[in-house]
Amino acid sequence: MSQDESVSVVAALAERGGRVFLARRAEHKGSPGLWELPGGKLEVGEAPDAALARELREELGIEARVEKIAFDRSDLRIDSRAFRFLVFRASWDRDPASSTDHDSWGYFGPRDIPFETLAPLDGTVLRRWAGEKAEAGDRGGLRERES
Repeated sequence: MSQDESVSVVAALAERGGRVFLARRAEHKGSPGLWELPGGKLEVGEAPDAALARELREELGIEARVEKIAFDRSDLRIDSRAFRFLVFRASWDRDPASSTDHDSWGYFGPRDIPFETLAPLDGTVLRRWAGEKAEAGDRGGLRERES
């Protein structure tokens, strides 16, 4: 990949009870300890919503319903790498029991999001989401699961 080619990354914005699902990257993964919306990189020729469903299945062992139209899209440059970040609303019937990439996960209300330890791509979309919830008067609570 050349310096100017962007890496396409997809992520899930999954809400339950006014809270958003976040997962913390495990020690054996890049950027350990950072919280993120779950997802991953698109493979060549893969539709973004299908890529996200695949990533959620591989990383969290869940079958997700992913909306076809992105909730948020941004082009970012981090450490001289270009990223196209696509965030889709997603839902699932059962929460993950384990993860290949994360050591903790849970649902966070707008005021409980750990902004100081978020993965770089996730901050902008989560600030937007939290702002929308705050405008609507939705506080949400925190529920976290340690594995």
